[in-house]
Amino acid sequence: MAKITIQISLLISNVFLNDEFLVNVIMRSLYFLLDLWLRFRYTQSDFYFLFLKMKRFSYLDLVQELLPPDEFEDFQQQYTTPIQKSVKIIRKKISEEDFEKEAKTLTLHQGNFTAWGKKLDDLVFVDNQEKIGLWSHRLHQLGYFYVQEYAAWFPVQTMHFAENEMILEMCAAPGGKTIQILDKIAPSCTLISNEINPQRRKALLSNCERCWNEQIAITGYDGRMLWNLFFETCDQVLLDAPCSGEGMQYKSDFKIFSWNEKEVRKIANLQQELLISGLKALKVWGMLTYSTCTTNPIENEMNLQKILETYSWKLELLPVEIDQKSPWIQQWRDFVFSEESAQKVARFRPHQQKTWGFFIAKLKKLAPLGEKKLSFQESFQSESLWKITKNEKIWSFLKEKFGISEEILRNYDLVESNLTIQLIPHHYEKLLKTGIFFDQIGMPILKKLPQDKFVPLDELAKILWTFATQNVQDLSFEEAKKRVESKNISLSSESQGKYLILRWKGKGIGIFSRK
Repeated sequence: MAKITIQISLLISNVFLNDEFLVNVIMRSLYFLLDLWLRFRYTQSDFYFLFLKMKRFSYLDLVQELLPPDEFEDFQQQYTTPIQKSVKIIRKKISEEDFEKEAKTLTLHQGNFTAWGKKLDDLVFVDNQEKIGLWSHRLHQLGYFYVQEYAAWFPVQTMHFAENEMILEMCAAPGGKTIQILDKIAPSCTLISNEINPQRRKALLSNCERCWNEQIAITGYDGRMLWNLFFETCDQVLLDAPCSGEGMQYKSDFKIFSWNEKEVRKIANLQQELLISGLKALKVWGMLTYSTCTTNPIENEMNLQKILETYSWKLELLPVEIDQKSPWIQQWRDFVFSEESAQKVARFRPHQQKTWGFFIAKLKKLAPLGEKKLSFQESFQSESLWKITKNEKIWSFLKEKFGISEEILRNYDLVESNLTIQLIPHHYEKLLKTGIFFDQIGMPILKKLPQDKFVPLDELAKILWTFATQNVQDLSFEEAKKRVESKNISLSSESQGKYLILRWKGKGIGIFSRK
């Protein structure tokens, strides 16, 4: 029986080698059958104990180790249940009251605004809809909300920002936390959003452009080297670290049948390097927020323990002030985390918070952690693609078309690249002198054409509509709906301008170009 089962397993593995989910399901079933047969025939044999050693350790086995026995069944039931969708309202674009009113008008059905009897700030739960329905929604296309799940929303909520702060986000894609930070920080703050993966960086750029905030500055460096670019210059660092993603396996549960500790430890080593880089980028007294969407202690408590042991008195573990967090994990196998430290971190368990498995911790830097090395920054210094421009023809165009004068925009600078004119906050000029390569800085407001000709972009209307004194057109609900859905609209306007700034509900939403 055992010989036949092993032969079948090998055959199936060869035939379906590329379908990991199918292989895992079949192998687990065969293991189960073999287990029953061996229990019945050879319970006390050496062969049975060898089989138990060979048996694949699953993610559910890990969870069973971590949870009290009376919680495991609840976890299994919740883990396969879709979590309620939620959206983050972008308050700089729309107030919560206006969002609630417009959402009802525009058929975005809202669920509860509370959880456990408490209001969740700018996070709104919505009725069960397919995500594509939310992503294509008009309010979403206008940049008024971001589809963000509850657990992913919390790390930035634990961060408190002051005026003139420098903030570094080390692993920023796809952009939800970037948008959260931009919505919370003061105009005097600076945010650097870094993402090494080119494809994920495209998603970050796309989401930032949709939500149009001129304070964006996006880079694509290896996060382990960022400390050399920003050595002791950052007031706050957010490290939403790349992880094994165990907390999100409800989305694609093929990994639930296995848990590869070797791979997890490899990821934890990367997280250690990122943590060290982020801490070195902090100023003394600065704070780092660390988060993962995974549940194992190796990537969470054990990572923190190693960092705290390495730098001893130079770091302080701060409490994460969240009421809804799950009980902590103080011990796992041969690892022991002090009770004081365990109480300070935040864990989320799917069966308790009805969301992902998630982890958050906060570290405060009390002393320098090393000296800056110049070789990396020097090797990466290059002539910036972005240059502050004083081109009078740009200002003439803005003045002639929309009545926007240079004096009105004294808090901004215009940056010129090969293709566009970008608007940046005045204090971002210092970033262009660092030698750091930016994929994007600020927001594009004009497209460049040959012979100093320009075409206004939708972002101009969204950001500068308050400064425009001419060629502004207010839209009706139906006109705005068609505009957002990229349908043709015809406007009867007294203005004779070729370009019009379109407004809906008193806010700019795009540019209309007459043929």
